[in-house]
Amino acid sequence: MKPRRKIAIAAGFLIMCAAIAALFFRARLNAKPPGLDAESHRYADDAIVAVVSRWDEDALLKRGSIELTSAAAEQVDLDALFAAWSALGPLLKYDGSKGEAEMMFSPETGPIATALYEASGTFQNGTAQIRIGLIKRTTWQIASFQVYSIKRQRPAPNLPAGMHQLFAPMPRVPSAAFGGRRI
Repeated sequence: MKPRRKIAIAAGFLIMCAAIAALFFRARLNAKPPGLDAESHRYADDAIVAVVSRWDEDALLKRGSIELTSAAAEQVDLDALFAAWSALGPLLKYDGSKGEAEMMFSPETGPIATALYEASGTFQNGTAQIRIGLIKRTTWQIASFQVYSIKRQRPAPNLPAGMHQLFAPMPRVPSAAFGGRRI
């Protein structure tokens, strides 16, 4: 065998090994750690109950991500939002949440876990669907919070457009890292 051919075969083999190693490394970075779903599920349930049981604005802000608290301060009349939500009355029955967490990694942000959960509750004046988006850099925090009234027994105050939800702009990360989900 000629030396050039040996070099070409060796180079091809090295490129193939590097590609396999890169795929393995990428899969390893995005692998979900054991217990991440259970941990995020517990946090989501605790946070939802803390906020909606008495419509506690401070409970939301205390658990909110930097992006959420910034959006709340700059973009939303939080008092009006909670006044509208509180028309549902106190929480009578919480049915628990359903959802899951995902891991992502980017060179700009490092590892970040995100989670999206939906729950429903029965309140004194109706029922509602609650959607909570979570983000974990070091600890879990609320990235978005939405309340959709399904059925009201008593009319609620009129909300300005978009007042049923509180979204925060997410940190700049590749959109593919969220698997196309909006949290």
